[in-house]
Amino acid sequence: MECFLSERMESVLKELGNEPDLAPLVDFSLSIPSPFHGGGQIKLIVLGQDPTVHNAQSRSRISTVLDLNCKGNLYKYLSQLCEGLGVKLDNVYATNLFKNFFQIPPTKMQDTVCMQFLPFWLPVLKEELGRFPDVPVITLGQPVLKSLAFGTECLVRSYWGYIKGWREGVYGEFSFVPANHNALNRPIFPFPHQGNGTRTAFYRDNFEFYLKFMKGHIEEG
Repeated sequence: MECFLSERMESVLKELGNEPDLAPLVDFSLSIPSPFHGGGQIKLIVLGQDPTVHNAQSRSRISTVLDLNCKGNLYKYLSQLCEGLGVKLDNVYATNLFKNFFQIPPTKMQDTVCMQFLPFWLPVLKEELGRFPDVPVITLGQPVLKSLAFGTECLVRSYWGYIKGWREGVYGEFSFVPANHNALNRPIFPFPHQGNGTRTAFYRDNFEFYLKFMKGHIEEG
């Protein structure tokens, strides 16, 4: 992990340790996973929410963001995603919005909890991604999109053309989150987390088409 990023993250952890409402939610016993940095030219940024997997016993072995140093389900999912965009995992930089482990997964917390951590980690993320200007960003899952996108209707499926008649082949238009509509101030392409992306019929049926939409937009831009 690069020195500047490591120092910034450790500084934020110390700040969180001094926050009486937030400190009890953080697992300070686990080290922050290192970002995944492919060895080639970075052409895609993948953004997860946080490293806190549901299986508490598995958390201590996570040393790299999204566990991309292991060829598990996320590795396979992102490999498929990259293939659709004409890049490789070697061209990916993957990191989390919230760097710390939580005592319990955020999905088991109140919806407002993560937003309380946003002022601490967002400046770090923006500085981190500033090294890769003009590189497209994809978010994985609903929670991280909701944390970054402005507005109340921040559903991944909405950007994938979801309308009620989709089962009959009726779709809306694909879209993305413009730079002026999110906290990163750069375009964001929302994707489901690997579970929804591979098991939910709507996302499975539209996965290839949204990749084509994203690839076309990038090439035009």
